[in-house]
Amino acid sequence: MRRPLRPTNKDLRRATASFSAPVLGWNTRDNLTGMDPRFARVLDNMVVDGGRIRVRKGFALAAACDALPETLAAYDYGDVKKLFVGADNKIWEADFASHTLIQRAEGFLSNRWNTVFYKGRLYFLNGQDPVQVFDGETIEAAAFTQAGENEEQTALDTETFFAGTLYKNRLFFLERESLRFWYTKDAGAVQGEMLPFDLAQISRLGGHLVCAAGWTYSVSSGAQESQILFITSEGEVLVYAGDNPSEIDAWTLRGTYKIPRPLGNKCVCALGGDLVYLGENGYYMLSQLLSAPAAQKTAAFSDAINPTLAELKSSFANYGWTVRPFQTDGLLLVNVPETGAQAVQHVMNLQTGAWSRFTGLNALDWAELNGKLYFCGTGGVFQAQTGQNDNGKSINWRFMGAYSTLGTPYAKALKEVVLFYQGRNEMKFDVNVSVDFKKEYTAYQSTPAAPQSQWDTSPWDETSWAAEAAAVKKRLVLRLTQGTYFSLGASGALLNSEANLLGYDVFFEQSKNLA
Repeated sequence: MRRPLRPTNKDLRRATASFSAPVLGWNTRDNLTGMDPRFARVLDNMVVDGGRIRVRKGFALAAACDALPETLAAYDYGDVKKLFVGADNKIWEADFASHTLIQRAEGFLSNRWNTVFYKGRLYFLNGQDPVQVFDGETIEAAAFTQAGENEEQTALDTETFFAGTLYKNRLFFLERESLRFWYTKDAGAVQGEMLPFDLAQISRLGGHLVCAAGWTYSVSSGAQESQILFITSEGEVLVYAGDNPSEIDAWTLRGTYKIPRPLGNKCVCALGGDLVYLGENGYYMLSQLLSAPAAQKTAAFSDAINPTLAELKSSFANYGWTVRPFQTDGLLLVNVPETGAQAVQHVMNLQTGAWSRFTGLNALDWAELNGKLYFCGTGGVFQAQTGQNDNGKSINWRFMGAYSTLGTPYAKALKEVVLFYQGRNEMKFDVNVSVDFKKEYTAYQSTPAAPQSQWDTSPWDETSWAAEAAAVKKRLVLRLTQGTYFSLGASGALLNSEANLLGYDVFFEQSKNLA
């Protein structure tokens, strides 16, 4: 049984403080002296999983590409499941068996596609090339028309269409650098005549359309209602209900709202019965944001990490902002293109709302196909959330806990840390400390632990609990560390193994006379 801690002398006393894993996740919002100890100041390549934090899963090459792929688009209809890639001014199909790309269409000006799926067809729009459509077999230019003189139908120039959505069995395409959208004249049509609708007559803030989204939700009576949202570059949202913009009685403006400006044109995704929205001031559920637009700060579910987002203003115009839920692992991923070549991901646990950050996945776009998550970037297309290595390399992980006085306002000298984790007994890691808000340093650099020992047959605090994948307890003697406020953490590199942090104990000496 654990030996009780006893004072060593009158003024110098040995004490301990216990900490759970930072199960509330990453926090850059709270004051350093008042942060809840269940938060972490840094949580890189780890995710909150119940009462522990674990090192994230890895990624593996799915299809190599010499050029830089900038778009992923999944097609899943019946027995046909394909992943398309925009790269080298072509549209490719990923061949997972050979880990290569197969060319499906060529001759384009841009690789940055948005897609809309309807009736087994996947429409590709990039604002520079004619709209392309995959019908399950081939990719070719879409056949849309408009009424010309004498109401004769002529081919519609779709090169300006860069994004769109599906709503009430109609395709809606947005026109580049404009407040005008186009929609199919006949409900249910997959080609044929399209009609324009200009929102400049309604918009109060100007700018241009960035994205549109159909939204079906439940009301208090249990019924479902639908509406379509058009979001502009100035953060103006125009909300319409009805099923036909051509008929005044079947198309109603429900309201206009001012919200934070959008981050890219892939800033909206469906999640349950709501829509997730990426704005320059935070990440939101649109139901909350539109119901209380004046309370934008408190409406953001990213509140705990909003200061980090504010530091990324120079990256707001970069290509690659996107948001995607991955329900298989209970995560919401926000792709953050910090520079043209480097991206990180802000990752939220969908059950607890706890945040962390992924690094090392330099993604430009994401897609999910057949229950698997993919991203594209330098080198090709990669499957994410798989295995325990990053395409053969170690996963570098790191966390730093909240600052703490360890329960006493007096100065203290750290002596030991006991770390509780699940993983390999021989796992290497460093213990890092920041004292009184100064730059952190490595207080302990680990070496492989001694061979495992059986429960109750070796001294407590000197050996591990068990072997690989079981609970491990390591007693680590720190280099001299003295101060009042302490932030402790750990870092390491895992290759083909798992690790879960459960908590840690800090042993220290305290005295009124410590300088």
